Amino acid sequence: MTEVGRYIPDEIPGDFWRIIDACEGKKELFNSVAEKLSEDDLLRFCWNHIEASGQIATLYHELTSFSEDSIEDICNWIVSRGESVYTDIWDDAENVITKGSSPYGQTQKDPGLLGEAMKLFRHRYGKDVPRKRHDKFV
Repeated sequence: MTEVGRYIPDEIPGDFWRIIDACEGKKELFNSVAEKLSEDDLLRFCWNHIEASGQIATLYHELTSFSEDSIEDICNWIVSRGESVYTDIWDDAENVITKGSSPYGQTQKDPGLLGEAMKLFRHRYGKDVPRKRHDKFV
């Protein structure tokens, strides 16, 4: 999934992180934040969330023995924590993830931002979020 030489935190659009920050990691805030998003904006949010979570999941597959579901939950949780947390983990994954007391080395509950966005997309537009056909951020 990850291309050699890519620095993923630099590829994630600032608009994506502004939406994450406005939600404060709480799915309950997502709908009010997303009121102003167009169909394309909401679609890009979903795709970028999936990509950001998937990219950081590669580190968890390498460094932990977590189940696939646990990795998905913690990676979605990390994305919901915002850009600085995401970048800190990307920059020093082995140290951050494998520290005994680090919350990033323990399973965490998915806060549900992506699920809420996908549900809103389906409700508004009467269709599921289409599958993205590449591993680039949009």
